[in-house]
Amino acid sequence: MNNTVHNRIFRIARREVFRIATRPLYLFCMIVAPLFCYLFFTTLMWNGLPTDMPAGVVDLDNTATTRSIIRNLDAFQQTKIIAHYPSFADARKAMQQGKIYAFYYIPKGTTEKALASRQPKVSFYTNYSYLVAGSLLYKDQRTMSELAGGAIGRATLYAKGATEDQAMAFLQPIVIDSHVLNNPWLNYSVYLSNTIIPGILMLLIFMTTVYTIGSEMKTNTPKEWMGMADNSITVALTGKFRLNSRVIPTGGHRVDLHQVGDAGLVLRVKADKGLTVSDSPFELPQDSIRVIQNGDETVHVLV
Repeated sequence: MNNTVHNRIFRIARREVFRIATRPLYLFCMIVAPLFCYLFFTTLMWNGLPTDMPAGVVDLDNTATTRSIIRNLDAFQQTKIIAHYPSFADARKAMQQGKIYAFYYIPKGTTEKALASRQPKVSFYTNYSYLVAGSLLYKDQRTMSELAGGAIGRATLYAKGATEDQAMAFLQPIVIDSHVLNNPWLNYSVYLSNTIIPGILMLLIFMTTVYTIGSEMKTNTPKEWMGMADNSITVALTGKFRLNSRVIPTGGHRVDLHQVGDAGLVLRVKADKGLTVSDSPFELPQDSIRVIQNGDETVHVLV
């Protein structure tokens, strides 16, 4: 029969190529949008992790100890101290205006209370309207507070005659050695781009698929489409979304797509290593999986 399913699929595929070429939306969804998303998200997070984010300080104590704390805080990779404010109100106003993402508040008498072991309190405020900046600056300021407390405790132990090993064993009885797997740089681009870009590509695929079928309804051409497929939805969808032929390499064998019909899939298997099939085509029922095996080489056919 000349009008085989193979030829019908080819004609439908050729028709789809013409429709794609004459409708800019297809080209946008298939080429322009994926390239734009790839370039946008990879360049957006090119530096990986934000650094030198602006922060402020309110130092009402203004001693050598508090100035040392501020210098050490400024040495963190993510934190950059850009301003010193005279009061809490001024720092809060600067953060509300977006000039800084966080500020570190040191009340008056902090050093005196620390030397007297009266547990002084320091505060730090972060703007969590910006999640990434707020969380990173919060981590730096909390780490600095813990380090400052440990340094004061170590100085107190030294004054009481403790050795360095004894002081460190008292301040940090368990030493934590952490190793970040798969993303040791803590690079946002490594795990965000690997999730966002495939997700957007799948979304574009779904939208294009729905639009492709819906455009047939909109232009009132379903009869033409199904007529070319001989009223077989399997042939119609195969011709619309796939190439007219598939070759599956499996060692020394290959499986050629020969005919797709409503009753199932008809395959011809060619082999050069002793795999034999009867003279008539080997038929597989629709919606089934069959395995043709010859020694160590296996052909898996999924319908």
